[in-house]
Formats: sequence, C-alpha cells, structure tokens
Amino acid sequence: MNEPTPVPTTAAVEKPTYTVERGTVESQLMISGRVTPADQTDFAFGLDGQVQEIFVERNDKVEVGDLIASQNTTLLEKELQSAEANLSLAETELAAAQEGNRIALRQAEINRDQMQLQLNYALTQGGESPRAEQQLAIDLLTLDLERAELALAELNINLAPALEARVAQSQLIVADLNSKIAQTELFSTAAGRVLSVNADSGDAVGAAEVVVVVADLSQLEVSVPMPACDMRELSEGMVARAVVPNRPDIEVPMTVRLLPYPFGSGPQGDEENCEVRVAFDNPNATSQLDPGDRVSMIAQLAVNDDVLWLPPAAIREFNGRSFVVVQDGSVQKRLDVSTGLRNNDRVEIESGVEEGQVVIGP
Repeated sequence: MNEPTPVPTTAAVEKPTYTVERGTVESQLMISGRVTPADQTDFAFGLDGQVQEIFVERNDKVEVGDLIASQNTTLLEKELQSAEANLSLAETELAAAQEGNRIALRQAEINRDQMQLQLNYALTQGGESPRAEQQLAIDLLTLDLERAELALAELNINLAPALEARVAQSQLIVADLNSKIAQTELFSTAAGRVLSVNADSGDAVGAAEVVVVVADLSQLEVSVPMPACDMRELSEGMVARAVVPNRPDIEVPMTVRLLPYPFGSGPQGDEENCEVRVAFDNPNATSQLDPGDRVSMIAQLAVNDDVLWLPPAAIREFNGRSFVVVQDGSVQKRLDVSTGLRNNDRVEIESGVEEGQVVIGP
C-alpha cells in the first residue's frame, strides 16, 4: 500500500531587521548633466553669405587673432568698386564746383574793392561840399559798392549743397561696404582648442549662425538643464558632487557656480529649459573627462548631523501615517515616527524610536 507523499510545510520567511543608528542625514537632488568647457566662445559671421574657407579643424589649437574662417566677398567687392567710383565722381564734381566758386568769389572781392576805391576817390574830390554832379557820382558809387557786397555775400553762401550731400552719402555707402567685407573674416578672440566646426567651404550660412566653437579645455564644468521649478531648491555656492557613469565608486567634489536669473547671477532662462553650471572643486579631477561626457550631479540641499536614522525600507506608511514595527516580547508593536530629511539611503527619525532599537522590515 502506497503512503501519500507528505506536503512540505512552507518555511516562514525571515523578515529583515534594521537597527536605529545615529549619524548624518542629508537631503539631495540628483540630476544629470554633461561635461562642458567653462570658457567657450561661439564664432559666427555678422551677415548672411557663403563660406569661402575654413582654416581650422576640430582639436586644432588657436590663439587670439588667428583667422579661422572667411566668406566669399565677390559680390561685395563689385558693389564696393561701383560705390568707390561713384564717390570719386562726386568728389571731382564737388571739387570743380568749389574751385569755380572760389574764382567767382575772388572776382567779387576784387569788384567790391574796386568800387570802394572809386567811392573813396569821389568822396575826397567832393570834400565837405560836393557839387551836384559830384554828389551824384558819390551816390551811384555807393549803390555800386552795395551791389558788389551783396554779390560777394551771395557767393559766400554754400553753392553746392546737393554735391556735398552726394559725396557724404557715397562715403557712407563705401564705409558700410568696407564694414561688411571686414565681417567676412572671422578672427579668434579667444585662445584654446577648436571644439567643433559646423560648416564647410561653399556652405550658405546665416548671420549669427555658429560656424566654429573654441574652448579652453583646461577648465571643465558640468552643464545641467532643468526646469525653473527645480531651481528653487538650489543656490549658488551650494555643495555638490559628481558621479561618473560606470564608475560609481568615484565621486568628485563640486560647487554650484551659476544659476539663471532670478535664482542666481546668470542670464535669464525660460520656464522649461534653464541651465545650471556646476564647477569642479579640483580641476585635476577632470583629467579623465571629455566635453560631452555625461555625469550625474548630486546637490546637497541640507545636512543634519548627529541624528537618528533608518533606511527607507524600514519605514511603513499608511493613510499619511509613518510608523515602524518592533518586536516587544512575543508580539510585534507599531510605533509612530516623525521623519525629517531623507535620501535614497537614509531617513532622519525625529521621534518615536531610540538609538539601537531594532526595527522589523515589511
């Protein structure tokens, strides 16, 4: 007769236990960012045009004043030649008009002086009691002198305002074209390495479109994009640390350097896309990092020392109530607890348990 196979009794699963400890609990904010140069300069042409030549490549070293790119100036050069020709013609015509006016002015001065001499002679001849014919000559010469002075005054008025305006306008056109041609050459205003080249010879580029990026790779930091609503928890000078992916054992000390306005001294961002800049405390710590590498930044929001704490797994919650379970003799007992700062590893216990007390996990 076969005996029935006994069903094994399910072994009781031993629940984890946690000991209330005393130590440091910090509140943290973990966000992801990318390594970027602290000092980076974007170079762009000042006007629309076609790239003539790019003089640098990625990773090239450049110094201040180096020519890094140029635009095709064929059309501008033609416009400049035409404008310079118009200016030269306008200046020639103005010079001719001014010379003609100078000659006419001198002739008018001679005529006035001649009338003055004749009048003076007539006055001398007439004396204090000139005869009738002498007085007539004096009166006629007086009118002739006045007429000569009016002619001279008329010539002293600018007789070529239109020509002068034409010369001035032509000068402005030439100056503007020379300014545009000057903008077709990009000279580096920063020393460093070429981080990126975004155009090739023959490409059409718009004004302000970034063509070359130069950066000082000796000074790296982390750029962290985040919404404005999270900025309220941060402040410039706040302590942080970076964790490099695939190397969680290495943490690099950092400091929040720049927040956008109105949260800090940086430029104003928008509600959805603000940028936080976080500096490495020790520049040598970035020797194994390259621009573009992704890192996780942990910002230290608050720190409480010498407090009781438990792991998050030890604390249970129900209907907004936080409590822990302890063994009290043969029975388990629930104890309400008040919590403070918390992170992924520790929760501050403000009241409800004592140091060294053992808590039973769920």
